[in-house]
Amino acid sequence: LEAYQIEIDYGTKLGAYPAEIQFEGTTRQVEQLHFGRVSLVARSLDHKQFWVWRQESKTWNELSKDKGLEVNKAFAMAAKQQAPSVVTLPLSISSIEKGL
Repeated sequence: LEAYQIEIDYGTKLGAYPAEIQFEGTTRQVEQLHFGRVSLVARSLDHKQFWVWRQESKTWNELSKDKGLEVNKAFAMAAKQQAPSVVTLPLSISSIEKGL
């Protein structure tokens, strides 16, 4: 039962942490945010560039700056600097995984 609860918690948790990503042949220091298993995004330390992990291609894809507003909102929620609310984050899972 405990393992089941841990699995449920991980699948719905919002968390942020420092990390490194590879994008266009360059290693970048970023902050990463995961929302359960469906969204993994990163933002530059100056909060001006944003990326989403694409599981099907195993690559980071750059996001437009307008999507960055929602990403910043999610980071603020993860840091408990903002009350929980609805955010629109890009999905990292493939269409096959979405049906699971």
